[in-house]
Amino acid sequence: GHKKYIDGACVLADNDGEPLLVAAGSDGNVQMWSATSGEHIEPMTEHFDSVNAVRALPSDGGTMIASAGDDVTIRLWRPLDRKVREGLTGHTDWVTALAVTVRDGRSALASADKEGTVRLWDSDGAALWSEHGHSDAVNALCAVGSLIASAGADGFIRLWEPVDGRPRAALVGHIGAVNGICAVPSGGREFLASVGADRTVRLWDPETGRMLQVIPVHHPALSCHFVGDRLVVGLSQGLLALAIAGQ
Repeated sequence: GHKKYIDGACVLADNDGEPLLVAAGSDGNVQMWSATSGEHIEPMTEHFDSVNAVRALPSDGGTMIASAGDDVTIRLWRPLDRKVREGLTGHTDWVTALAVTVRDGRSALASADKEGTVRLWDSDGAALWSEHGHSDAVNALCAVGSLIASAGADGFIRLWEPVDGRPRAALVGHIGAVNGICAVPSGGREFLASVGADRTVRLWDPETGRMLQVIPVHHPALSCHFVGDRLVVGLSQGLLALAIAGQ
């Protein structure tokens, strides 16, 4: 397993349909385990520094794993042999976040870095666009509805059009860094949840940019994920599971 911190994780199915847990570590390795048996699989070790994010990326030749971190390069590789197929270069500082979205009917990979730049790549590794929208590091990315959302240490959440990188909106409300964002399905559409250092969880309508709800929490919030029918929030001390009422 990892010798230091785990900075990110995702789940995907291998060629036989076996679910795999993939974890990015500050030791520079990406570790894998069978999600059913717990068996450890040989890690991917081609990063040269901390790995901050990992995502499953559907492509024409099957699902790839995208991993990225402090060595500034995004690597696309297959879980079967752990050999890097593509190295995506263009970021000039630590890559801090990854997210998978859809552009023109094809999977695409969004990435962001410590300088505040958001980039989009085709699933074959071709660079599509780059936008510098944050004045500080981007802490998280996610796809929400038809848009890409980025959360910044500058306190802003920005929404982007996947087709051309056009800025759609800036969501303002957090005081201090926004540490995590995720899509929240409700009533046949998706809303956006955000969590921050200001000890709040906020819910937004990405179509209008309107803040819908503010939920105070007792500790700085570091991450969020929608699991089943609950919004799970990682706090500096513990976890919180919230039921989000239909909007």
